[in-house]
Amino acid sequence: ESEQKKMMSTIAAVGEDMPPLLSRLKVSVFGQLYQISSWSDSELRQSFVHYQDAVQARAFYVYLEGEGSDDHGGPYRAIFQTALGEEPNELLGLIEPSPNAKHRFGPDQDHFVFTGVGYTTALIKHMGRLLGIAGRHRIHVPLTLSTLVWKPFVGDFLTRSDLDSVDRAMARSLTDIEADRLDKEEEVNVLREALLWAG
Repeated sequence: ESEQKKMMSTIAAVGEDMPPLLSRLKVSVFGQLYQISSWSDSELRQSFVHYQDAVQARAFYVYLEGEGSDDHGGPYRAIFQTALGEEPNELLGLIEPSPNAKHRFGPDQDHFVFTGVGYTTALIKHMGRLLGIAGRHRIHVPLTLSTLVWKPFVGDFLTRSDLDSVDRAMARSLTDIEADRLDKEEEVNVLREALLWAG
């Protein structure tokens, strides 16, 4: 916990010049939980309840070094809420507020999207596994991903309204291109921005 607090204060002090992702992963709960990436699917799906756990189903026990806590459900829930709710945005930079949130324009300004920078497919898969474990054990995490993220995960088709829920300005610009309301230079600028945003 203290290493993570030091890292967070360093990040706040230096702003854009964040320490390397590997350094941030080492001090994060998200990174420490990466060891489950070697577990089999059946190990990830295991669920048991200890009689002292206040009916909190779990896949493993948690020991928080230096915290002096016994895991009767609270620390187990806390690691998922930290690893999935706080760290992906604040410490790790895996997700970021949507363009609607950044520009304070359009719907769903509380939603997040993947940054497209500095992460690997393995980290996104790890995030998905953690979300799966949390969901199976009824642990609510403060993570609001947009439908632009969720729909492909569940095999659903994306629509213009999904883009609008993330980036209303881009959705309107694409509508203007379709309706031939922009000159060629404006079209090129809009399409360039769309390609850069898509990563």
